[in-house]
Amino acid sequence: MIVSDFDNLTGTDQEVSDPEGKWVSLRKFLAKDDLGYSFHRTHIRPNQEIVMEYKNHVELVSVINGFGTVTDEKNGHVHQLKPGVTYLLNQHDCHTLRSGSEGMVMHCIFTPALTGAEVHDINGSYPFKNEQNS
Repeated sequence: MIVSDFDNLTGTDQEVSDPEGKWVSLRKFLAKDDLGYSFHRTHIRPNQEIVMEYKNHVELVSVINGFGTVTDEKNGHVHQLKPGVTYLLNQHDCHTLRSGSEGMVMHCIFTPALTGAEVHDINGSYPFKNEQNS
């Protein structure tokens, strides 16, 4: 059994911030734990717009606080986000996340697991873990 508290990750190397200041993520159960997925709590700061396309990962997102939207860039559909809403980027979907005036907090699961140090590249993607070591 593994028991972990997000509060214990603040100020460690498992607290990762976007260089542009749009989000901060507390990351646990990483690739080194060999579970096949990683689990994160991510805070999107207020009034942000972030374009992402995870070409190497599938992400499941569950909103736990705040409001916003996620737009599927393939078809233009805009989905309202609020606590309790979950979305799955199961086809490496290009999407735009917009947070409201209070920001959003979400739990995220990535597969394959992240190492924990990733930030989005120019395309809004994370490198595959084997690419990070080259």
